[in-house]
Amino acid sequence: MQLPANLDAERHLLGCLIRDGQRLPDGLLPSHFYEPKHQDIAAALVHLDTVGTTPDEVTVTSALRDSGATANHILVNDLTSSVAFSTLNPAWAETIASTARLRRIASVNLRIAQAVNDPATDPDSLLASPRANSRPSPAPLSPRPAPRGCPSASCSTSTASPTRST
Repeated sequence: MQLPANLDAERHLLGCLIRDGQRLPDGLLPSHFYEPKHQDIAAALVHLDTVGTTPDEVTVTSALRDSGATANHILVNDLTSSVAFSTLNPAWAETIASTARLRRIASVNLRIAQAVNDPATDPDSLLASPRANSRPSPAPLSPRPAPRGCPSASCSTSTASPTRST
């Protein structure tokens, strides 16, 4: 399964921010970036903002080197060169944050699927977990229809699994 990401938005946002000496937009975190080297560059931007230094190719590269990041001056130069005269589009930050939320959902779903496939998983404790209760409730469940030849649902066994109503 490929996780959602928008590497073009990441590259353009970082390139414009460095080129224009701007800080990372409010609410956007380094962890929102999919590409690890982009995370490193975003973290360098946050660090520079914290110490009151305007980001540019030299200051970002220096911060990356000081932190031991794998991103280097070549990548920083590529980012700023690739945006050329593009103007900063605030929608890029929302796209990055949105895809980060989608990756988080995919990760939670994967963990749930792994738990469901583990015979040792207690379904009641899985349903009672804080993450399961933090989402809107699914459509209410209705009892499984009565088996053929049975006049009511009371004939069905207690092990019958419920079905979702449509």
